[in-house]
Amino acid sequence: MKKLLLISVFIILMFPFTYLFAEDLQIAAVTESGKKVILSSSGTWEYAPIIPFSDFDFRNTRWGMTREEVHTIETAKFINTDDDYYIAFKEDLTKTDEAQLLYFFANNLLVRTKYYLGNYTSDYQYSDYHDYIKLLTKKYGEPIYDKEIGEIGRDENFDEAFQDKKVYLQGKWDDGRTEIKCTMERTEYTNIIDIQYRSLDLMQLEKDKLEQEVLQKL
Repeated sequence: MKKLLLISVFIILMFPFTYLFAEDLQIAAVTESGKKVILSSSGTWEYAPIIPFSDFDFRNTRWGMTREEVHTIETAKFINTDDDYYIAFKEDLTKTDEAQLLYFFANNLLVRTKYYLGNYTSDYQYSDYHDYIKLLTKKYGEPIYDKEIGEIGRDENFDEAFQDKKVYLQGKWDDGRTEIKCTMERTEYTNIIDIQYRSLDLMQLEKDKLEQEVLQKL
């Protein structure tokens, strides 16, 4: 029992993040074996319920998790950042595609995530974008819409024309809890693919946060 208490104190110091439920203060922590426990201010503790894979909203996370909790759960390579709006990781989305993996927060609650594929040396093609559209369709069903906006004619070779013309492509899905968007656009230097996931219940929280930030500057 003493050993358990000592381990609990160590865990609290190493992984501090709190939740307030009614009048009882609870602290979530992760043991050395990787199990998550909930410690109560009343002196009791219990193992946190295991969330089935099908109940996750994005990877191993759910909307509304704290920044600290996501940081503990995520196994991708962490990219250090001092920004309180998001945390960033690097992830090999496929064998050839390295993506920036971003988690966005409002009031320290997870509201949005994205895979960002693109840099000054990448050169993604329409066929790459279409491959992701097919994979997302396989997982989430037919998209709500799949738009191609730009100056490319239907008879042109899309990959060749994409290099010289301003084009914006987007597919969109909605699974009831999450809005999913896959976007490809031509920038001045390269082609960017962006796969974004946004909480339908918490998206207004992020909009309010960004609005307040603008109001403070006005």
